[in-house]
Amino acid sequence: MVSEVNNTSSSIITAMDQRMVKLEKTQSASAPQVNANTTSAPSSETVQLTDTASRLRELTQSVANIPVVDRQRVDAFQQTINDGSYRIDNQQVAEKVIGFETMMTGGPTQA
Repeated sequence: MVSEVNNTSSSIITAMDQRMVKLEKTQSASAPQVNANTTSAPSSETVQLTDTASRLRELTQSVANIPVVDRQRVDAFQQTINDGSYRIDNQQVAEKVIGFETMMTGGPTQA
């Protein structure tokens, strides 16, 4: 059996982008309106990101650039399945199913 993995991160990013647009619209609507006849001093407000925030932004960008699917690994599995050399360990599959069912029912967990 072959399972197809779809990239869902783009839909999450789109939803986040839409929320940011709504937030920006809300902020601009609540911002004070400047009269064209009124002169205002340039804003002296600055934003300074902490090292942690800067690092988080870098990490977020680097993670966004990583492909969701390891194409080489998928190709290797596909090749072994196609040539009939892929073997399933029934005991290991059974243990994983039992562990999953136990976890879902709130039973004891194995370390």
